[in-house]
Amino acid sequence: MEKINQKINNFFNSLDSQKLNKGILVACSGGRDSMVLLDVLVKILPGKRIGVLYVNHNLRGEDSVEEEAFVKKTIIEKYNLPLFIHSIDTVEWQNCGSIENKARKIRYDFFREVLVREDYGFIATAHHLNDKIETFFLNLLRGGSLQSLASIPAVNHDIIRPLLTVSRTQIDDYMKEFAIEYVEDKTNSQPLYKRNRIRNEIIPLLKSLSGNLEASFEAVFACFDNDVQFLEQETVRRLEKLLFYNDCNVWCIDRKSFVNEPVAVRSEIVRKICYHFNVQPGRQFTEHIANAQHIDIRKNNMNVVSKGGYLWFYPKDVNWDIQFYEKIGVYKPGDFAFSLNVGSLNMRTVLSDDELDTPNGRKKIINLLKKHGIPEELALQAKVFCCDNFVAGYFCCGFFGVSTRFYVEQDENAKIFYLKK
Repeated sequence: MEKINQKINNFFNSLDSQKLNKGILVACSGGRDSMVLLDVLVKILPGKRIGVLYVNHNLRGEDSVEEEAFVKKTIIEKYNLPLFIHSIDTVEWQNCGSIENKARKIRYDFFREVLVREDYGFIATAHHLNDKIETFFLNLLRGGSLQSLASIPAVNHDIIRPLLTVSRTQIDDYMKEFAIEYVEDKTNSQPLYKRNRIRNEIIPLLKSLSGNLEASFEAVFACFDNDVQFLEQETVRRLEKLLFYNDCNVWCIDRKSFVNEPVAVRSEIVRKICYHFNVQPGRQFTEHIANAQHIDIRKNNMNVVSKGGYLWFYPKDVNWDIQFYEKIGVYKPGDFAFSLNVGSLNMRTVLSDDELDTPNGRKKIINLLKKHGIPEELALQAKVFCCDNFVAGYFCCGFFGVSTRFYVEQDENAKIFYLKK
């Protein structure tokens, strides 16, 4: 099918070539869509490193056993590709809440684990245009945002979806032309989930009103994508202006400026930061952060705290995996420096009673950091530099201080310290 091949070729030409050269992992269920995707990629990317991911959910009894056997036989005998399998223990499904959400998390955790371990560049899934239309309606029913109505993104960090502009009809035609074998998931035709009802009831009804439904939605999604892309670029630009500190997955933004941003930008900023904590924020979550007088939220491994004029996002345990090195030079304001007569320094985590000599007397480092607007939980994870029995200085979230006994004057030679990851 020349049209499918051309669409997918165009898609791959838009990707990061360096990551693409590392290879692609194809998420394969044994179903029609993923088997067609795999066949297309093998043909249009000769010589490219391709591996296959398969997850057996063990939810369909003997059908699950037959599906895994089919995938093993086809991938190894027909395509001779590396196959990575994860079989989910049925215990995982006990009292798990939403099976769909649980299954998705397990799948993508496994996908990324293989991606990192085997050093591939991308994970390709077989979502196509009709999947995107179904997701649009699902998100519409949930009262979704513009981004969710734009539905499934073609590229989401290391996840790529080469078939998103290809319709189910085109996939069926390819399957018939090249006699692609696949396993049918019988639950796809059963009204067990909302998606199945949209696919089997709503979409056929809409097609009876519009004979060119896929083309119409493709045009709508193109408009959505342009709007989302603009919002994304604008969000990045504005976040850079708001950002006071960002390191070790600790984010600090100017709260007043954030609150004054348009609602759409606020939502995108929160969504972008929450992504790094594997948290999906809803509209109420975002607006609470924007409007509440005091913020103190714990969600999964993410803490969101308002402190002074700042809004902090940080994990429960900050991995300050830092070291320092020193050089002798001329001190400049802004350098983290000590007088030359300082002996060797060692670094450790601050203690609650650690004090620093300041021009106004000895002060607890924790209190100094809290005055800077740093939440106490972060202040308690600060790093201090010790010389013999004395605290020579501290560092936390971009703030540092030096004990007066180790001061140097401007333009005086000093030991200048630089932190490195």
